[in-house]
Amino acid sequence: MSVWILENRENIKSDDVCGLLMTFAVLGYIPTNFNDIFEQLITPIIQSKSLTTFELLDMVWALTVLEKASAEHAEMILNYDFLNNDHLCAQPSKIIKILNINAAASVSIPNYTGPILPENSLFFKPDIILSKERIKISNPIIKALKLLLPANNTYMNSYNNTNMGFIIDAEFCVDNNCTPFPINLTLSEEINRVAVLSVTFSEMCYELTEVMGKIKFYSKLLEKKGYKVLLLPYKEEQSKQPLISRAKFINEKLKQLLEK
Repeated sequence: MSVWILENRENIKSDDVCGLLMTFAVLGYIPTNFNDIFEQLITPIIQSKSLTTFELLDMVWALTVLEKASAEHAEMILNYDFLNNDHLCAQPSKIIKILNINAAASVSIPNYTGPILPENSLFFKPDIILSKERIKISNPIIKALKLLLPANNTYMNSYNNTNMGFIIDAEFCVDNNCTPFPINLTLSEEINRVAVLSVTFSEMCYELTEVMGKIKFYSKLLEKKGYKVLLLPYKEEQSKQPLISRAKFINEKLKQLLEK
């Protein structure tokens, strides 16, 4: 498809390019000819200013997820004129994309000096609703973590809204020997802040061996914020496992993460 769209670029519409770019982002896939697609199709379409508000948001979001967005792209979305649109605030999926772009602009997009969302922005107000699929695999993880950590709320935050457009299942601090520490402790080099992300069936691809684009993106954002990210794909975290077995499994995954 990436070859075909270049060969037929004279007959390609902007929504075709937008759709293809979104597909790349969802899968977390960058074709070998992406630079050609970017130069010959994506850039001219964005610069033409013919895109609708939603199309522009989708394209910049996709570029952001693929780590191909420039500071100029991010500023197209995060400027006041673009965000001053009631239709954006009314759609949760659009809000999440704006929060994703804002987070990337804050921590990972090179040389970004443009506006970011103020702390009191209305885009931070709506709650992010977890899917039933996510809750089904997340709840057993939280229960297992409570066996590994002290029975005290100061050692773990669960279902933590990152304000980056997604929720992490749990957040806790341990040293390299998995000894827990309070999460409000001032961190040192010996203490690791860990973010747990459960991964649902629909967030896996390539015969369930890799996570999809947004999970890769979320992981990189968290790493930029100083977290070690513990991914727990659904196939490895079975809710029917006995609680003790589940806790042992997570503990082994945690040890592997800390050894990296």
